[in-house]
Amino acid sequence: MSIQDQYIARLEEVLAKITSLGSSSQEIQQASDILKKEYLNNSNCIVSFITVIQNSSNPTVRQLAAVELSKKISIYWNEIDPNTKNEVRNFLPDQLLKETEKSARQSLSFVISAIAEVDIPRNEWPTLFDFIVQCVTSSNADHREIGVKLLYVLLDCVNEDLASSLPKILEILVRTLSDPESQAVRITSAQSLGKACEFIDPSVHGELVHLVQGQIPTIVQVLQHAINEEDENGASSIIEVFEDLLLSEISFLTPHFKELTEFLIKLKAIRKHNLIQPLLDMIMTVATEDDDEDDDEDPDNSTPPGTVLSLLATLTTHFSPEVIFNIIAPKVMSFSSHAEHGYRKAALMVVGCAIEGCSDYLQPRMPDFLPLIVRGLQDAHPSVRKAACLALSYIAEELQADITQYHTSLIPPLFQLTQDNNKLVLKYVWNALDAIIEGMESEPVQGYLPTLMEQIGAVLSSPASSIVKGLALGTLGSAARTSGAAFVPYFPSVIERLAQFMALKPTSADENENFDLLNERAAATDAAGAIADAVGKDVFRPYAAELLRLSLEGLSIPGGKLRDSAFCFYGIMTRVFGAEVGESLPSIMPEIFKSLRQSETEEALDDEDDFTDDDEARFEAYSAVAQEKEIVVDVIAEIFENLGSQFVPYVNEVYKELIKATTHFSEGLRRSAISCLLQFVINYYNLGGNGEYIPGLPLQKPVDANTAAIIKETMGHVLQILQEEEERLVVVHICNEILNALDTVGPALLENHMPEICPILLKLFQREHLCQLQQDEDDEDLDAEDPQEVAEQDSLVISGACDLFGRISKALGNSFLPYIPQFYPEIRKYADENKPSSERATAIATFGELADFTKGSITEFTDDLLQIFQRALTDSDPEVRSNAAYGMGTLCANTTKDITGQYPAILQLLSPLFNNQPVANITDNACGAVCRMIMARPDAIPLDDVLPVILQTLPLKADYNENVPVYTCLVKLIQSGHPAIQPHLQKIQGLFDLMLKQHSDQLSPEVINLIGQL
Repeated sequence: MSIQDQYIARLEEVLAKITSLGSSSQEIQQASDILKKEYLNNSNCIVSFITVIQNSSNPTVRQLAAVELSKKISIYWNEIDPNTKNEVRNFLPDQLLKETEKSARQSLSFVISAIAEVDIPRNEWPTLFDFIVQCVTSSNADHREIGVKLLYVLLDCVNEDLASSLPKILEILVRTLSDPESQAVRITSAQSLGKACEFIDPSVHGELVHLVQGQIPTIVQVLQHAINEEDENGASSIIEVFEDLLLSEISFLTPHFKELTEFLIKLKAIRKHNLIQPLLDMIMTVATEDDDEDDDEDPDNSTPPGTVLSLLATLTTHFSPEVIFNIIAPKVMSFSSHAEHGYRKAALMVVGCAIEGCSDYLQPRMPDFLPLIVRGLQDAHPSVRKAACLALSYIAEELQADITQYHTSLIPPLFQLTQDNNKLVLKYVWNALDAIIEGMESEPVQGYLPTLMEQIGAVLSSPASSIVKGLALGTLGSAARTSGAAFVPYFPSVIERLAQFMALKPTSADENENFDLLNERAAATDAAGAIADAVGKDVFRPYAAELLRLSLEGLSIPGGKLRDSAFCFYGIMTRVFGAEVGESLPSIMPEIFKSLRQSETEEALDDEDDFTDDDEARFEAYSAVAQEKEIVVDVIAEIFENLGSQFVPYVNEVYKELIKATTHFSEGLRRSAISCLLQFVINYYNLGGNGEYIPGLPLQKPVDANTAAIIKETMGHVLQILQEEEERLVVVHICNEILNALDTVGPALLENHMPEICPILLKLFQREHLCQLQQDEDDEDLDAEDPQEVAEQDSLVISGACDLFGRISKALGNSFLPYIPQFYPEIRKYADENKPSSERATAIATFGELADFTKGSITEFTDDLLQIFQRALTDSDPEVRSNAAYGMGTLCANTTKDITGQYPAILQLLSPLFNNQPVANITDNACGAVCRMIMARPDAIPLDDVLPVILQTLPLKADYNENVPVYTCLVKLIQSGHPAIQPHLQKIQGLFDLMLKQHSDQLSPEVINLIGQL
């Protein structure tokens, strides 16, 4: 073997080591160093990578070689001799078409693109255009996709010769815009068309202007398809095309474009061109226009005001809440007191529609915006009252626990609106009531029950529409669920009426009437399930068999949401009655499999025509199928959890369907499938009698064989999905579901999977995960270091990763120590003062958990953590201060380093947290921190001064987890006979009695037993 052959062979070995799943982090780093030092620093790398691409049998090696090659073209291509260049130009197209692996093929196209950017302006690759034509006319969809992507690159670096080929290029794009198979081809074609328009001269190619105008409806169709598939990146790419066309001096956009498009086209360029201010101004202005009062659809779906408000909701996911609200808040306040009702309506709807992406930001500012809602509920104009109800519903959905504390200000005016004479107000007032009552505690709901039940009864007995009755039934279910046993007195009169509604059947020739009637039956089914949950099996039993029969009967009646409600009702019955319901599994499982196996293969729209109402109806049908599958998957998880071994015979078949669902186009279904798979793991763990886990790896307490098998299969798949998922909220969901499973299963869930999960977490912390890179591509001007630029969804990803990291540390305990160094600096940067408050809070909490769960292993980081926590204790954000108090306590409790010299300074920083804090968690965590410090070093604490302060704060108000260190500390001081505790014994005894008799649900069994020892 020649020296050159050895050189190439070693390169392939290095690339294989980097891409191998079996390589350790150290091996990957070593291989990367070799690659950098020996191969990437001279022009020889061009030929070397080409040789590897040509000869390697490993597709991942070929892919990496192409990726690295594409990076070096701009640096070294000019140093390559002409003959070698020609060989490369001839080789790459042939190799591109021969390549069988899509990822490697994609990377090869990047290489061609990189060379084209250098060669095309110089006319040095004339045959490339012919190759592109060959690709786009291929019968292979992958080849067509490659062709249009290469064409886009050519247009990006177009010269005069290629510009003269515009008629031919546009002829190609008109065909590929309606590609029969590939949405990727259609999207890239739209992008290429937009680029080609830059070179159209109307005085020379007037016919091309008309040709482009004729393709606008087709591009709209491509955009609609991307939106329907929840393809945010694809939709953003099309929006950018519209932006470019709008900015063009040529009138490519025809008059049939709605104002919706005129706003949407700006979305991609908002940040780059500082358009956020004028865009939000326009949104606010258009939102003042009147909706159609006869329109019974949600106003954020069809009308111009609804259109711009929907755009506002989209903007909140791309821009930080600070950016959005700094602009709209002054206008909201001004509009809210405007003489024109349209302005007052707009103020309410803007707040409601902005909440989805700004909930964390808006939460502490609710007192500023709540008076607007209350005034709106009492406004003289029905559109304002309707807007207030809608805004309240949106806010309650996102900030349920926060909005419900204002129930005394909100529910009385809502009760008044149930008598409103405007049909749309009637519709939305029940939505708002439902949303608020659903999140309330039982005791306050009980106070509203008499009035609420009277008004619900009046609606159900009235000639109100099926829609309003259905919404009132939804409120009935929420009231029952939250009031619990207090609902029993209302049960007899309600259940008979619900049975009548659950027996409703289609009788009209009008499909719309039948649809509404079935949704009314569905709402009654939902309400019956909520009531069963509330009153319990003994009260519900006389009606259980008949209502279960009616719900199962509903599975055979098409239309509306009846199947969804029937499945949910069955899940609740398994929760309420347990094994008693199990014998009906043979009746419902065929319907469950029927739902899971529904085909969606016809989802693609008719590509030959403009987007039509039929296409829209077809997509809505497919969305309904996805929603039903999502509900079924959620119910499956509940059935298995409640019926246990009775469900085991169905597990294998269901499991196969769940695996398929994890790659479904529906984001919601993917989330539900992941949750269900991990619930299966939990169920098997419990069925196997594995008991409470012991932290640490290797396992000190192995799980049973069935549990081990399902862990192996499930975690391998879930982690693969986590690695490849592009949607940020799905990534967050997967992290949350893994940590939920860790709570039960513990380290067995991680055994053999730490090499997979650690690189994923590192990528998330480094903002290099696919879901984050996708966002960076969408927002290319985004400064991830600037908290003003970071949207809440981006911070949620970091929070999800931190939460999972903390739970892993709990499951592994001291055995987590070897992993900490690689993560510590990545998490630490999110604790910096320049980060968004949500990220600071999450990082601080994660370090607190790390100290709590890894015990003495945290010692080597003591000095740095001490500095972090001390700074955070004076942070402006309440959650950061609260988490810092927790972290300071766990650090003092677990470090083996003597930091008692810092105790006076720590106590001084904690002292303000005991007074006048905006949220109770802060004081609770400060109390827990001081108690941990006392238990660690009682001799270093001035107990005579500290104990009265602690006792004054008890009982804790919000964070009941801190009851463990607080009451453990008090018991230990009493047991040790410490002199400082003696003057307080009587008060402590009264506190113990209060907690055991009235608040035992706030105490862990550990604490209850500890108090019992006294």
